[in-house]
Amino acid sequence: MSVNRSSFKQEDQLFYGVHPDGILEVKFNNPSKKNAWTKDTQVRLTQIFKQANKDDNVKVVFLHGGSYYSSGNDLSAFGKAFSSGDVKQAIKDAKYGATVVMVEMLTAVMDCEKPLVCMISGAAFGIACTMTALADFIYCTPEATFNSPFMSTFQSPEGGSTVTYPLQMGKRLASEVLFTDRPITAQDALQIGYINAILDPKEVFTADGNFFDVTKIPCIPKLLKNDLKTMMNAKKLITQGMNREFMIECFKREGKALFDRWMDPDFLPNIMKVISSNAEKSKKAGGAGNGKPKL
Repeated sequence: MSVNRSSFKQEDQLFYGVHPDGILEVKFNNPSKKNAWTKDTQVRLTQIFKQANKDDNVKVVFLHGGSYYSSGNDLSAFGKAFSSGDVKQAIKDAKYGATVVMVEMLTAVMDCEKPLVCMISGAAFGIACTMTALADFIYCTPEATFNSPFMSTFQSPEGGSTVTYPLQMGKRLASEVLFTDRPITAQDALQIGYINAILDPKEVFTADGNFFDVTKIPCIPKLLKNDLKTMMNAKKLITQGMNREFMIECFKREGKALFDRWMDPDFLPNIMKVISSNAEKSKKAGGAGNGKPKL
C-alpha cells in the first residue's frame, strides 16, 4: 500500500501526521540512537496526545518505531548534562524531567480518548517499554523484545510499571522483569496476553522496512469503521476503570523515586560505565542509521 506522508512533521525525534482515514501515526525517528528519547520527545508526545483528543478527524493513534521501536531515554544526554560543569542546573533539569515531564507525558497517554495501537519491532527499552502497558492494542514482529533493565542501569521502575506489570503480567513474572531485568520476548508476551498478536514482517512492513502498512494491522480497519463517539465512550470507561487518580499518583511516586536514584552518589559513575559499555557495543555493531526519516 502506498501512503503519502509528505505532510508529516519531524520534531523532537518524532515523525508524525494524520492520514486521511483518521489514523494519527507517530513514529519514533532517531535512528542514529536507536530511536532514543530526550526530554523534548516526551514534551512533544504530551502535546500530540492532547491534540489528538481535540481533533475529531483522529480516530486511532498508531505508535511505532519502524524496524526498531525505541531504546528509551537517551542516557548519554543525561551523562553529558552532569559532566557539563553546571551541576545545579543539571539536577534541576533532571528533577523536572522525572517528576513533571514524564508524569505529564504518561498522564496524556493514559488520557488518550482514542484507541492507542502500538507496533513493536526490534526492541522496546525503558520508558518506551513500560509505556506500552497503557496501550489498548499491542502487536509485535517475531523478534521483538520488551526490556525494563532498571537493575543493570542502577535506576528505578517507571512508566506505571510498578502497577501495570503485576496487573498485566502477574506478580511473579513482573518481579522477574523488574528485579532481574528479564526481557519479555514476543512469544512470552503473547502467551501471557500482554500483546494481541505476532505479525509476519513480510505482511506488515512497507517495502523500505521503515514503516508499516497500517491496513495490515488487524485492529485498525475495524476501529476505523466504528462510530467515533461510541468508541470514545468505551475508551473513557476503560480509563476510568484504571482508577486514573491512583495511576497519576503512581507516576509521581515512580518519578520521585527515579530522581532519588539519580541523586545517589554512586549513580553517576555507575551510569557512565553503562553508557561507555553501550557505546562500545554500538560501535562494534556498526551504528544504526543516518537519522533522517525515509518517506
